[in-house]
Amino acid sequence: MRMKRTPLLVWRSATAAMVVMLGIATMTLTAPPAVAQSSFSSDGGQTYKKSPEGPTEKPLPQPQPSKTPAPSEAPDEQDDGTMFHLSDGFHWLEKPGMVIPGAAFVNMRTGGACSSAYIVGNAEGNFMLTAGHCGAVGDRIGVRNNSGHIDQVGTVTLSEFEWAGKRDIALVKIDDMSKVHTEIAKNSRHTDYPGATQKIIGWAGAEWLQKHKPYICRMGHRTGITCGKFDRLESDGLFSFVSFVDRGDSGGPVYAVTDQGLVAVGVTSYKFLYDAGKTRAMLIEDVMNSRALKLVN
Repeated sequence: MRMKRTPLLVWRSATAAMVVMLGIATMTLTAPPAVAQSSFSSDGGQTYKKSPEGPTEKPLPQPQPSKTPAPSEAPDEQDDGTMFHLSDGFHWLEKPGMVIPGAAFVNMRTGGACSSAYIVGNAEGNFMLTAGHCGAVGDRIGVRNNSGHIDQVGTVTLSEFEWAGKRDIALVKIDDMSKVHTEIAKNSRHTDYPGATQKIIGWAGAEWLQKHKPYICRMGHRTGITCGKFDRLESDGLFSFVSFVDRGDSGGPVYAVTDQGLVAVGVTSYKFLYDAGKTRAMLIEDVMNSRALKLVN
């Protein structure tokens, strides 16, 4: 059942299932699970340098795994519905002063806050990936600094969102790459959480997730990092995993922890209030392929 757009964050559907879009808009969910096809990609073992003008013309070599990354030896939490969660040491994500995967950004039209995902690029320039419900095409995006001032960093150039359970992806064209940090945000106090010392080595899609069912982590400015087991693929390019999220975490990076490194797989989309131990994320594979995007490191 489709609900009318509303500035509120929560709606009760006809089935009494409450859905929370974790950014600035909310709709209801429908959707039986469906399986898409994809494969792991380390961008051909290549990555682009970041630059104010966009990706460099010649890609630089990047170490490539000798084989498709397999899930790392995850803690016992992967065997059931429990999860890892850490928010202490991540409070600085509220006012990062620059674009950082996992940190907050502000829609300067609506005032709503979401979280940045990955920095990607193609021949048209460099972009921030995030959730589609965080902004409409043309919206100006900014980041808050320590003094509370919001500096513009980009403009939404792609936004796909109908309602919860449908496609939910956006691209923000970056104005100035000197205001961007491409690695996922690190904790200011702790180094003993999953993937803390690892970097993103590539990205993967539905087929890889279905095959390996890896240990999944997500980052967001509201709740920090949460990790848990992969649950299932759903329709329209979404998937679910064991996690805790809250409003403001929308759009943040969702990634698999492997022995070789971190594998980008999605952006945070929404949750059910009555199924709060699971998070739904939007796969990045379609936008990466259709827009010929590369991860920018």
